[in-house]
Amino acid sequence: VHSEHAVRFGLDHVARSNDACSFACAYRKAAPATVPEPGAFMTESGAVAPVTERERANRLAAETLDRERCHRAVERYAEDAKAMGVASASADVLATGHAAGSGDVADILARYAKTKNADLVVVGSRGSGSAARAALGLVGLGSVSDRLVRTLTRPVLVVKKDRPSEAADRKRAEREDTAEQATRGGAGDAGVGFPPEGGFAKGDE
Repeated sequence: VHSEHAVRFGLDHVARSNDACSFACAYRKAAPATVPEPGAFMTESGAVAPVTERERANRLAAETLDRERCHRAVERYAEDAKAMGVASASADVLATGHAAGSGDVADILARYAKTKNADLVVVGSRGSGSAARAALGLVGLGSVSDRLVRTLTRPVLVVKKDRPSEAADRKRAEREDTAEQATRGGAGDAGVGFPPEGGFAKGDE
């Protein structure tokens, strides 16, 4: 959701007709059956519990769903960009994780941006606070957008999606402002010779 919001914002407010837009989505590649996932259970002897066939099947199913989701998303974004008239648009799906022989999402996206020689990187944000990012960073799960801002040497635009409560509050405030302006306008214009369609009314000659 956050990534899609960032893409839409970029297409609406940043992209120009002479731009080349590249869209990337990262999915997690399933680890082999012999490799335990992070946080795997350990036996009483301290050894990592072996991966069962069912667990392996679940990993592969999750990978397939994630990869297909990525393909659909970037292809749709590229088509939308072309329809808006950009010079070119490409769609790429990137595998992450140890099973793919690569790093995490932030590492992969940073390398992708460098490979594309991007003038600007547009990325979404979950909107976590700095305290939450710091806590997550202790276990290697820091914010992707935060890491891209700190590690990339090229401009990064972070698009934050409002939480439902924030969006509702802003819309309510906009409605109240509109109603207040309408009230003021109605009171101030009473008895003044302004025609309904606007402009100035002609005085008596």
